[in-house]
Amino acid sequence: MNESSFFKVFQNKFLLKKILEEIQNTEWYHYDDYRQYSIFNRRKFKYIKSLEWMVTKKQFQLLKCKSINKEYITIEE
Repeated sequence: MNESSFFKVFQNKFLLKKILEEIQNTEWYHYDDYRQYSIFNRRKFKYIKSLEWMVTKKQFQLLKCKSINKEYITIEE
C-alpha cells in the first residue's frame, strides 16, 4: 500500500470509524509465539464482566473504565 492509499483510508470517515471501533472492542493479548495469535482467542471488552478476571489479567485500565462508566461488574466469592 502506498502512502496515498493509506491517507485515503483515514480520510474516509466510515472506514476510520470502523477501524477505531475494532481497536476499541478488541482485547490485546501478548503471546511469546506469534502463531498463538488468532481471531478466536479474543474477547470484546463489553463482554468482560468478572472483577476476578480483570485483576488476574492485570486489566486495571479496563476496570477503571468500567467503573467510571458504571458498567456491570460481577464479584464472585
